[in-house]
Amino acid sequence: MAYPAIHLCCLTGRFAATALPPAVEAVGRPFHAEAADEWGGQSVAGDDGLVVALTGAPWGRHKPGPMAAADLLAAVRAKGERALEDLNGAFVAMVHDRARGRTVVMGDRAGVIPLFWIEGAAGAFGASTRLADLAGLGADRAALDPTGLLHYLFYFSVPGPGTIYRGIARLRPGHRLVATADGVTEEAYWRLPYSADGADRDPAGLHERMRAVLDQGVARALDVAVPGPVGTFLSGGLDSSAVTGLAAGRRPGIASFTVRFREPAFDEGPYARIAADHFRTDHHEVYVDPPDVVDLVEKMAANLNQPFGNTSAIAAYYAVTAARSAGMTTLLAGDGGDELFAGNAHYLDLQRPDVYGRIPTPLRRLLLDPVLAWRALDRLPGLGKAHRLQQRYYLSLAQRKFANYDPFRHFGLAGVLNPDIVAEVAGTDPVRLAEEAFAAAAHTADPIQQMMAMDMQLTVADNDLIKVNEMCALAGVAVRYPMLDEDVMQFAADLPGDVLVPSGRLRGFFKDAFKGFLPDAILTKTKQGFGLPFPAWIQTDQDLRTCLLDALVDLRQRGLFTAAYLDDLERACRGTQRYLDPGNAWDAAILELWMRHHRISV
Repeated sequence: MAYPAIHLCCLTGRFAATALPPAVEAVGRPFHAEAADEWGGQSVAGDDGLVVALTGAPWGRHKPGPMAAADLLAAVRAKGERALEDLNGAFVAMVHDRARGRTVVMGDRAGVIPLFWIEGAAGAFGASTRLADLAGLGADRAALDPTGLLHYLFYFSVPGPGTIYRGIARLRPGHRLVATADGVTEEAYWRLPYSADGADRDPAGLHERMRAVLDQGVARALDVAVPGPVGTFLSGGLDSSAVTGLAAGRRPGIASFTVRFREPAFDEGPYARIAADHFRTDHHEVYVDPPDVVDLVEKMAANLNQPFGNTSAIAAYYAVTAARSAGMTTLLAGDGGDELFAGNAHYLDLQRPDVYGRIPTPLRRLLLDPVLAWRALDRLPGLGKAHRLQQRYYLSLAQRKFANYDPFRHFGLAGVLNPDIVAEVAGTDPVRLAEEAFAAAAHTADPIQQMMAMDMQLTVADNDLIKVNEMCALAGVAVRYPMLDEDVMQFAADLPGDVLVPSGRLRGFFKDAFKGFLPDAILTKTKQGFGLPFPAWIQTDQDLRTCLLDALVDLRQRGLFTAAYLDDLERACRGTQRYLDPGNAWDAAILELWMRHHRISV
């Protein structure tokens, strides 16, 4: 049995009056609310003029187990809107006060469940977990947003707070919306409380707390799982193995699921098997091959909220379908671990240019800077490295991360997009989104914490969660994220970078905490993930290559891209383009396939 996708939608003003039959009539201001989830989420109206809606897998700080809309209504009556901040877990919640004409819609702290919103004239407001609900509303009527397109091409996803549609925004993690007749405001109600000092430096005590807090997160995820068999994603990495092991401790013989590839460089199956044997799980493996991509791509594009180019979504989908075939109702996932406990290589790499700042300022400014700034040095052995170090020293951490990445560098925007789009996005720097994400950790001077804050937005909320959520919804299985439990996130935020990365060891703290619990082979393996051998497949599989090339032919008719750039994308599919790879062609093909199935004007 497939379970209904998590959903909440509320509309006010003329949006409610014209788009859907109003469920509740406020004085002179129609209002509509609906909710659905695996628990039977719903909107509940009280006699006192309050309407609440709740969806997801929420639990209350003062109420054990899953929380329902009726529970929230009682809490709001007792505490007012402050009751929303007692919600934890993955959720979207709404409170509408008919007497005051005030609607508050709040998302969870990690942005697990996306919420899209639109503001119209005369106090009209709409918010929904399904972007398609809002696409036909507002003055822009499903118009493509050029900035959203630019961001998609840069990030192969559409990061918040924008969307692919003009005039429709996406709520950021830890934020809420307040809508009245005077307009809509977005407010932050929570942020990761990073501390550069840390309250405790005792390794043994911290390791014990680490294991305990994650075990509690796993227990809560199991508590709010859909009734029925629960399994885990198991890649053989640190996070999926830790979550699987803790879940197996509470539910012996729990099922685990991994994706395998016939290309050894991408296959983590042997490590997943090591973890599965160690924790005695009921382990399932599924192989993914190029024909599986061809079979899925059209259905995937039709069901995505927005275009999404991360090819690892293919692997995630087939892991979920294997789980569903085995009767699972819910899967536990390990997403968020690298971004909470410092597992990404750039947390160290981006700090390396700071060594240049140790040179005395007069020597650096008066002698070295004028010499090393010469671009011609970039091609010279030795001096090229010094030139790049000097250049990156003066960049922000966000700019350093993308210093070697720019999909438009060799073409210029004018060589990629049509002139009208180029004119509209002039002056837009996609890296600015990364800068804004860094600002979420402006209260700490710890560079590792700052970089993790950026990744919690751009990598977790804007990419990984979209991938797993959308594929689980498509396959009809619920998903829970123990790593994104509030107490786990709070604990991680209190650990300074030098504690998380002792002696420069990425994930060193986490590995030390789980030594003796996780197999040694897992603790020492190289990080991989559910990556696909896509570049190799596109060169060797004719059907897959034809699928992409056909989509690019149709994309030409839309007039979004220059003919020369599309020619280069076709060459990339054949492996004959120097500056583009098949991944760029995949992103463009997914965009075309998504646009076929969604109402959008260009």
